[in-house]
Amino acid sequence: FRLEMVEFDEFLTFKFEKQKRKDAGKSSEKMLLFAKLQDELFHPKLDTNKETDKYARQFGVVFMKAMLQELQDPLKVTSKYLSSLDGKLLHENTSLAEHEALFGKKAVNDDAERTHGAGSRQIQTYTCVNLGKGFGVGHAKIQGDFSREKDGFLYCICDDDDLAERLRVSLLVTAMEEAPSVVEANNAEILKQQEAKHHHMELARAAALEKATDAQIDILCYYKMYSQPVCLRMAKAFDTAMKKISAKGKKLDTIKENISIRVIGFKWEDLHHPWSKNGVQYSSDELAKHLKMIIKEEQR
Repeated sequence: FRLEMVEFDEFLTFKFEKQKRKDAGKSSEKMLLFAKLQDELFHPKLDTNKETDKYARQFGVVFMKAMLQELQDPLKVTSKYLSSLDGKLLHENTSLAEHEALFGKKAVNDDAERTHGAGSRQIQTYTCVNLGKGFGVGHAKIQGDFSREKDGFLYCICDDDDLAERLRVSLLVTAMEEAPSVVEANNAEILKQQEAKHHHMELARAAALEKATDAQIDILCYYKMYSQPVCLRMAKAFDTAMKKISAKGKKLDTIKENISIRVIGFKWEDLHHPWSKNGVQYSSDELAKHLKMIIKEEQR
Protein backbone atom coordinates (compact mmCIF):
# COMPACT_ATOMS: atom_id res chain seq x y z
CA PHE A 1 0.00 0.00 0.00
CA ARG A 2 2.92 2.32 0.81
CA LEU A 3 4.41 1.68 -2.64
CA GLU A 4 1.08 2.38 -4.32
CA MET A 5 0.55 5.76 -2.66
CA VAL A 6 3.42 8.23 -3.00
CA GLU A 7 1.98 10.73 -0.51
CA PHE A 8 1.65 8.07 2.19
CA ASP A 9 5.21 6.89 1.57
CA GLU A 10 6.48 10.48 1.91
CA PHE A 11 4.52 10.89 5.16
CA LEU A 12 6.02 7.73 6.73
CA THR A 13 9.52 8.64 5.57
CA PHE A 14 9.18 12.05 7.21
CA LYS A 15 7.75 10.68 10.48
CA PHE A 16 10.21 7.81 10.94
CA GLU A 17 13.39 9.06 9.24
CA LYS A 18 13.39 12.89 9.30
CA GLN A 19 11.18 14.41 12.00
CA LYS A 20 13.18 14.83 15.22
CA ARG A 21 11.55 15.84 18.49
CA LYS A 22 12.51 16.11 22.14
CA ASP A 23 11.86 13.12 24.37
CA ALA A 24 9.25 13.49 27.11
CA GLY A 25 12.03 12.85 29.66
CA LYS A 26 14.64 15.25 30.97
CA SER A 27 16.92 14.94 27.94
CA SER A 28 16.96 17.98 25.66
CA GLU A 29 18.37 15.95 22.77
CA LYS A 30 16.14 15.69 19.71
CA MET A 31 15.60 12.23 18.27
CA LEU A 32 13.49 10.20 15.85
CA LEU A 33 10.74 9.45 18.37
CA PHE A 34 8.51 7.40 16.06
CA ALA A 35 11.44 5.22 15.01
CA LYS A 36 12.46 4.81 18.66
CA LEU A 37 8.91 3.92 19.64
CA GLN A 38 8.59 1.35 16.85
CA ASP A 39 11.94 -0.23 17.78
CA GLU A 40 10.95 -0.46 21.45
CA LEU A 41 7.61 -1.96 20.46
CA PHE A 42 9.08 -4.88 18.51
CA HIS A 43 12.50 -5.14 20.21
CA PRO A 44 12.02 -3.98 23.83
CA LYS A 45 15.11 -2.75 25.66
CA LEU A 46 13.57 -1.25 28.82
CA ASP A 47 13.29 -3.73 31.71
CA THR A 48 9.59 -2.93 32.28
CA ASN A 49 8.77 -3.63 28.63
CA LYS A 50 10.83 -6.81 28.63
CA GLU A 51 9.01 -8.13 31.72
CA THR A 52 5.56 -7.34 30.28
CA ASP A 53 6.25 -8.28 26.67
CA LYS A 54 4.67 -11.74 27.05
CA TYR A 55 1.50 -10.30 28.55
CA ALA A 56 1.32 -7.54 25.95
CA ARG A 57 1.37 -10.17 23.20
CA GLN A 58 -1.42 -12.11 24.91
CA PHE A 59 -3.45 -8.96 25.46
CA GLY A 60 -2.94 -7.99 21.82
CA VAL A 61 -4.63 -11.20 20.68
CA VAL A 62 -7.55 -10.67 23.07
CA PHE A 63 -7.90 -7.05 21.99
CA MET A 64 -7.90 -7.86 18.26
CA LYS A 65 -10.50 -10.61 18.71
CA ALA A 66 -12.75 -8.20 20.63
CA MET A 67 -12.21 -5.51 18.00
CA LEU A 68 -13.09 -7.87 15.15
CA GLN A 69 -16.19 -8.96 17.03
CA GLU A 70 -17.28 -5.33 17.36
CA LEU A 71 -16.55 -4.54 13.71
CA GLN A 72 -18.51 -7.60 12.56
CA ASP A 73 -21.53 -6.81 14.72
CA PRO A 74 -24.46 -6.65 12.23
CA LEU A 75 -26.02 -3.84 14.28
CA LYS A 76 -23.00 -1.61 13.56
CA VAL A 77 -22.44 0.11 10.22
CA THR A 78 -18.83 -1.14 10.09
CA SER A 79 -20.08 -4.65 9.24
CA LYS A 80 -21.37 -3.31 5.91
CA TYR A 81 -17.83 -2.46 4.79
CA LEU A 82 -16.18 -5.82 5.59
CA SER A 83 -15.19 -8.18 2.77
CA SER A 84 -15.34 -11.09 5.24
CA LEU A 85 -19.10 -10.50 5.49
CA ASP A 86 -19.55 -9.47 1.86
CA GLY A 87 -20.79 -6.10 3.11
CA LYS A 88 -23.27 -4.27 0.91
CA LEU A 89 -21.17 -1.08 1.01
CA LEU A 90 -18.01 -2.71 -0.36
CA HIS A 91 -16.57 -1.08 -3.47
CA GLU A 92 -17.46 -4.09 -5.62
CA ASN A 93 -20.99 -4.21 -4.20
CA THR A 94 -21.81 -0.59 -5.02
CA SER A 95 -22.58 0.91 -8.42
CA LEU A 96 -20.46 3.19 -10.58
CA ALA A 97 -23.09 5.91 -10.12
CA GLU A 98 -22.63 5.72 -6.33
CA HIS A 99 -18.85 5.95 -6.73
CA GLU A 100 -19.11 9.02 -8.94
CA ALA A 101 -21.61 10.67 -6.60
CA LEU A 102 -19.08 10.41 -3.75
CA PHE A 103 -16.18 12.03 -5.63
CA GLY A 104 -15.01 15.11 -3.75
CA LYS A 105 -17.09 14.28 -0.65
CA LYS A 106 -15.62 14.02 2.83
CA ALA A 107 -15.00 10.48 4.03
CA VAL A 108 -14.17 11.44 7.63
CA ASN A 109 -16.07 12.93 10.57
CA ASP A 110 -13.65 15.83 11.11
CA ASP A 111 -16.44 18.42 11.09
CA ALA A 112 -18.30 16.63 13.89
CA GLU A 113 -15.14 16.12 15.95
CA ARG A 114 -14.16 19.73 15.36
CA THR A 115 -17.20 21.01 17.26
CA HIS A 116 -16.36 18.71 20.20
CA GLY A 117 -12.79 20.00 20.22
CA ALA A 118 -13.93 23.63 20.10
CA GLY A 119 -16.34 23.09 22.99
CA SER A 120 -13.71 21.26 25.05
CA ARG A 121 -11.26 24.11 24.53
CA GLN A 122 -13.79 26.64 25.86
CA ILE A 123 -14.40 24.55 28.97
CA GLN A 124 -10.69 23.92 29.58
CA THR A 125 -9.77 27.58 29.04
CA TYR A 126 -12.67 29.03 31.04
CA THR A 127 -13.12 26.38 33.73
CA CYS A 128 -16.31 27.84 35.21
CA VAL A 129 -18.21 28.19 31.94
CA ASN A 130 -21.55 26.44 31.55
CA LEU A 131 -21.24 23.23 29.50
CA GLY A 132 -23.98 24.09 27.01
CA LYS A 133 -22.76 27.65 26.56
CA GLY A 134 -19.19 26.49 26.07
CA PHE A 135 -20.15 24.21 23.21
CA GLY A 136 -22.43 26.96 21.86
CA VAL A 137 -19.42 29.24 21.50
CA GLY A 138 -17.60 26.47 19.65
CA HIS A 139 -20.50 26.01 17.23
CA ALA A 140 -20.82 29.74 16.61
CA LYS A 141 -17.10 30.06 15.83
CA ILE A 142 -17.01 27.08 13.48
CA GLN A 143 -20.18 28.07 11.63
CA GLY A 144 -19.12 31.70 11.40
CA ASP A 145 -22.44 32.89 12.84
CA PHE A 146 -20.96 36.28 13.78
CA SER A 147 -18.48 36.49 10.91
CA ARG A 148 -18.62 39.38 8.45
CA GLU A 149 -17.19 37.11 5.74
CA LYS A 150 -19.67 35.59 3.31
CA ASP A 151 -18.60 32.02 4.05
CA GLY A 152 -20.49 31.56 7.30
CA PHE A 153 -23.33 29.14 7.94
CA LEU A 154 -26.07 31.74 7.38
CA TYR A 155 -24.75 32.56 3.92
CA CYS A 156 -24.63 28.84 3.09
CA ILE A 157 -28.32 28.24 3.90
CA CYS A 158 -29.64 31.47 2.38
CA ASP A 159 -29.85 32.08 -1.36
CA ASP A 160 -30.15 35.81 -0.72
CA ASP A 161 -27.00 37.46 0.69
CA ASP A 162 -29.05 40.41 1.94
CA LEU A 163 -31.28 38.07 3.97
CA ALA A 164 -28.21 36.30 5.37
CA GLU A 165 -26.70 39.63 6.43
CA ARG A 166 -29.92 40.73 8.14
CA LEU A 167 -30.08 37.39 9.97
CA ARG A 168 -26.46 37.78 11.06
CA VAL A 169 -27.09 41.28 12.41
CA SER A 170 -30.25 40.08 14.16
CA LEU A 171 -28.33 37.23 15.78
CA LEU A 172 -25.59 39.60 16.88
CA VAL A 173 -28.03 42.13 18.36
CA THR A 174 -29.91 39.36 20.21
CA ALA A 175 -26.65 38.05 21.66
CA MET A 176 -25.67 41.56 22.82
CA GLU A 177 -29.07 42.15 24.44
CA GLU A 178 -29.06 38.81 26.25
CA ALA A 179 -25.38 38.94 27.28
CA PRO A 180 -25.93 40.73 30.64
CA SER A 181 -28.63 38.28 31.79
CA VAL A 182 -26.56 35.30 30.60
CA VAL A 183 -23.52 36.57 32.52
CA GLU A 184 -25.65 37.15 35.62
CA ALA A 185 -27.19 33.67 35.42
CA ASN A 186 -23.78 32.07 34.82
CA ASN A 187 -22.25 33.91 37.80
CA ALA A 188 -25.20 32.83 39.97
CA GLU A 189 -24.60 29.19 38.96
CA ILE A 190 -20.89 29.50 39.81
CA LEU A 191 -21.70 31.07 43.19
CA LYS A 192 -24.20 28.31 43.95
CA GLN A 193 -21.61 25.69 43.05
CA GLN A 194 -18.97 27.34 45.26
CA GLU A 195 -21.42 27.59 48.18
CA ALA A 196 -22.34 23.91 47.81
CA LYS A 197 -18.66 22.95 47.79
CA HIS A 198 -18.01 25.10 50.87
CA HIS A 199 -21.02 23.55 52.61
CA HIS A 200 -19.71 20.05 51.87
CA MET A 201 -16.31 20.95 53.32
CA GLU A 202 -17.87 22.41 56.46
CA LEU A 203 -19.97 19.30 56.98
CA ALA A 204 -16.90 17.12 56.59
CA ARG A 205 -14.96 19.19 59.15
CA ALA A 206 -17.85 19.17 61.61
CA ALA A 207 -18.08 15.40 61.39
CA ALA A 208 -14.27 15.00 61.56
CA LEU A 209 -14.30 13.52 58.06
CA GLU A 210 -11.59 15.62 56.41
CA LYS A 211 -10.42 12.58 54.48
CA ALA A 212 -13.92 11.43 53.56
CA THR A 213 -14.73 10.54 49.99
CA ASP A 214 -17.16 12.60 47.91
CA ALA A 215 -19.73 9.81 48.26
CA GLN A 216 -19.50 9.90 52.08
CA ILE A 217 -19.88 13.68 52.13
CA ASP A 218 -22.90 13.43 49.80
CA ILE A 219 -24.57 11.01 52.23
CA LEU A 220 -23.98 13.39 55.13
CA CYS A 221 -25.12 16.41 53.13
CA TYR A 222 -28.38 14.85 51.93
CA TYR A 223 -29.07 13.48 55.43
CA LYS A 224 -28.77 17.01 56.88
CA MET A 225 -31.05 18.40 54.14
CA TYR A 226 -33.99 16.33 55.45
CA SER A 227 -34.43 18.79 58.33
CA GLN A 228 -34.17 21.86 56.09
CA PRO A 229 -36.96 23.70 54.16
CA VAL A 230 -35.75 22.26 50.86
CA CYS A 231 -37.07 18.84 51.92
CA LEU A 232 -40.75 18.22 51.15
CA ARG A 233 -42.03 15.75 53.73
CA MET A 234 -45.78 15.86 53.06
CA ALA A 235 -47.67 15.18 49.83
CA LYS A 236 -49.70 18.38 50.26
CA ALA A 237 -46.53 20.45 50.80
CA PHE A 238 -45.05 18.86 47.69
CA ASP A 239 -48.09 19.77 45.54
CA THR A 240 -48.02 23.35 46.85
CA ALA A 241 -44.29 23.71 46.14
CA MET A 242 -44.67 22.35 42.61
CA LYS A 243 -47.42 24.89 41.80
CA LYS A 244 -45.14 27.75 42.83
CA ILE A 245 -42.32 26.61 40.51
CA SER A 246 -42.92 27.57 36.88
CA ALA A 247 -39.53 26.68 35.37
CA LYS A 248 -39.44 23.05 34.25
CA GLY A 249 -35.72 22.70 34.98
CA LYS A 250 -36.09 24.01 38.53
CA LYS A 251 -39.07 21.74 39.13
CA LEU A 252 -37.13 18.69 37.94
CA ASP A 253 -34.10 19.61 40.08
CA THR A 254 -36.30 19.96 43.19
CA ILE A 255 -37.84 16.52 42.65
CA LYS A 256 -34.45 14.89 42.04
CA GLU A 257 -33.03 16.57 45.14
CA ASN A 258 -35.85 15.26 47.32
CA ILE A 259 -35.47 11.73 45.96
CA SER A 260 -31.71 11.90 46.60
CA ILE A 261 -32.34 12.98 50.22
CA ARG A 262 -34.06 9.65 50.82
CA VAL A 263 -32.05 7.36 48.54
CA ILE A 264 -28.58 8.77 49.27
CA GLY A 265 -29.04 10.46 52.66
CA PHE A 266 -31.02 7.63 54.26
CA LYS A 267 -29.46 4.89 52.11
CA TRP A 268 -32.92 3.69 51.01
CA GLU A 269 -31.38 2.21 47.89
CA ASP A 270 -34.43 0.02 47.21
CA LEU A 271 -36.31 3.26 46.42
CA HIS A 272 -33.78 4.34 43.79
CA HIS A 273 -35.18 5.61 40.49
CA PRO A 274 -32.93 6.29 37.45
CA TRP A 275 -33.01 9.79 35.92
CA SER A 276 -33.15 8.37 32.39
CA LYS A 277 -33.65 5.20 30.38
CA ASN A 278 -32.07 4.37 27.01
CA GLY A 279 -30.83 7.94 26.71
CA VAL A 280 -34.28 9.47 27.35
CA GLN A 281 -34.78 11.46 30.57
CA TYR A 282 -37.75 10.74 32.79
CA SER A 283 -40.18 13.65 32.96
CA SER A 284 -40.86 15.64 36.12
CA ASP A 285 -44.34 14.04 36.27
CA GLU A 286 -42.88 10.52 36.24
CA LEU A 287 -40.31 11.32 38.93
CA ALA A 288 -42.91 13.24 40.96
CA LYS A 289 -45.09 10.12 41.04
CA HIS A 290 -42.15 8.13 42.42
CA LEU A 291 -41.37 10.79 45.04
CA LYS A 292 -45.00 10.83 46.19
CA MET A 293 -44.78 7.07 46.66
CA ILE A 294 -41.69 7.55 48.85
CA ILE A 295 -43.42 10.24 50.91
CA LYS A 296 -46.44 7.98 51.36
CA GLU A 297 -44.17 5.17 52.61
CA GLU A 298 -42.58 7.58 55.10
CA GLN A 299 -45.98 8.34 56.66
CA ARG A 300 -46.64 4.74 57.55
